[in-house]
Amino acid sequence: NLPSFGDIFVGTVVDLDADIVVVSVPGFDPGIVPGVIRTHNTAGQHYRKGDTVRVQVVAVKQTRTGKIAVELIPAPLIAY
Repeated sequence: NLPSFGDIFVGTVVDLDADIVVVSVPGFDPGIVPGVIRTHNTAGQHYRKGDTVRVQVVAVKQTRTGKIAVELIPAPLIAY
């Protein structure tokens, strides 16, 4: 199932550029359903391809080309 607002999951950085970090969404091909962290939402964190990231869903949107994109932010830290 596609994640929804507020869901937290662990994905892998599959691509990045100056504007976005593309994260794999578990169970979906990143070319079809990409997870996207906009660089202004990275909270100063630096990412590299292959990094494992814990992220939270802030929106699920349809792109102009008809694909589904999952908008993400770094997930809050777990307090124990």
